[in-house]
Amino acid sequence: TGESQKQILQVLGSKDPATLRAQVSALWNANYNDDGTVTSRLASSLWLNEDVPYTQKTLDALAQHYYTSTFQGKMGSASYNKALQTWLKEQAEGVTLEPETLIALATTLYYRAQWTNQFDKSNTKPDTFHGSDGDVTCDFLHQSRTGSYYWGDRFSAVSQALENSGFLWFFRPEDGETPEALLQDKQVQKLLTHPDGWKQTKYLTIHRSIPKFDVASDLDLQESLRTLGITDVFDRKKADFSPLTQDKQPAYLSKAKHAARVTIDEDGCTAAAVDAMSAPPAEEVDFVLDRPFLFVLTGADGSPLFVGIVRQPA
Repeated sequence: TGESQKQILQVLGSKDPATLRAQVSALWNANYNDDGTVTSRLASSLWLNEDVPYTQKTLDALAQHYYTSTFQGKMGSASYNKALQTWLKEQAEGVTLEPETLIALATTLYYRAQWTNQFDKSNTKPDTFHGSDGDVTCDFLHQSRTGSYYWGDRFSAVSQALENSGFLWFFRPEDGETPEALLQDKQVQKLLTHPDGWKQTKYLTIHRSIPKFDVASDLDLQESLRTLGITDVFDRKKADFSPLTQDKQPAYLSKAKHAARVTIDEDGCTAAAVDAMSAPPAEEVDFVLDRPFLFVLTGADGSPLFVGIVRQPA
């Protein structure tokens, strides 16, 4: 509550808790799918200290509005750590609950879908990727078919449709540009949110050459959250988690971690230098991702579920 709540709502673009709850519900219901064709499972959980009294009304609200499961046990115990790791599955490596932990919040998103137009495995061939750490040889997926080709001042882009779901977007920086710069490019953001209204596009034959990749990251989010304006929750004296617990001891956020892994192959996605150009040639274009690039996996409603930079394919 208080200033802690205000800072979080401001970063999330929500004017009040009711608005945030509506946004969460819309995001969740639009993207949750587990029908055998598409797996897009969102999950949220609270891990409580059995020695601390909590406010049931708050736990009920978290369950109702944020689809959060609640568990309670002895913090720091092997059995409680095992329970958390089992819940997290393959995201669990190195995750433990320390004895002094008051509460832990764990959220996951598992996504897997097939390409609408799968890549022919017979066309997969090794080639050179000019990665951040030097050249490496890896398998490249190849496909030639008609589709929409997009471009901006600093990039060219194509999207690969996923069966009964969203798209995996690939953004190739133009010469002299970096994937990091594209993360802040307003044209990239506008294309992702309004692709149908993008004027710098042409429907033509695209010869796609995309490296198979398996990339992962493990990030400490504290600095990023502070930069965005969420600061009070990290301060023992300023943090206000009073609606959560009846305990007198101050509660504050001591850790904020994020881990992700994204893999693509001929079947789908499990969440050469070319001449720089501002517009494509007449009827065909080569789209070759042989150097660091940006990708964005969007869900059924167009929301970005995963955003990443491939510096090395593996």
